Amino acid sequence: MECAVPWQRFEPSKCVLGQRQQNKRYSSAEYMAVSYKDSMIDMPALQIVTPWLNKPAEYTTGDISELSWSATDHAFFYKIKMLHEQIRACLLTNHRVKLNSQNFALTIFLDKNRTSIKSAGNEQIQIENATKNIQQQYKLCIRLAGIHLQHGCANYRFKCIGILLR
Repeated sequence: MECAVPWQRFEPSKCVLGQRQQNKRYSSAEYMAVSYKDSMIDMPALQIVTPWLNKPAEYTTGDISELSWSATDHAFFYKIKMLHEQIRACLLTNHRVKLNSQNFALTIFLDKNRTSIKSAGNEQIQIENATKNIQQQYKLCIRLAGIHLQHGCANYRFKCIGILLR
C-alpha cells in the first residue's frame, strides 16, 4: 500500500487520461490509460489508500468478489465523485463518449487468489469471514489503471490490490 496516494492527499485534478489505444482483448473496444502526476508522485496507474470504511452496502463473494459502498458524507467519497465528474466531462468534451454511472460511489472487484487481505495484526483473513462481522472496518488500496471504451460508452472499475481489516 506504500506506493498509493493517501486519500487526504489525493487530488482528482492530478489524474491524467492517456491517448485512446486499441484494446488488446476486445477488438471492437478502445482503452485509455489513467495516470497520476504531481511533484512527488508519478504513477502509471491511479492508486489510492482509502480511509477506514464500514461494512459494504452490498457484496458478492466468489473467485472474483465484488464489494460496494454507498456514498456517504465522508470527504473521501466527495473526492471520488469529483474524479468521476472530471472523467465524465473529459470523455464528453474530447471524445464524445458517455460514462456509465452506478448507484454506488465505490465498487471494487478483488481476486481472492491475488489480493492480500490482512488484519491489523498482519494475519491473512478470508473475505467471506470479514464480511460476516458487522463491526468490521476496511482500509483499501484501490487502482484505476484504465477506462474501457466501447459503442460510445465508457466503463471504469477500481481494482482492489490490498485490504487491511480492523
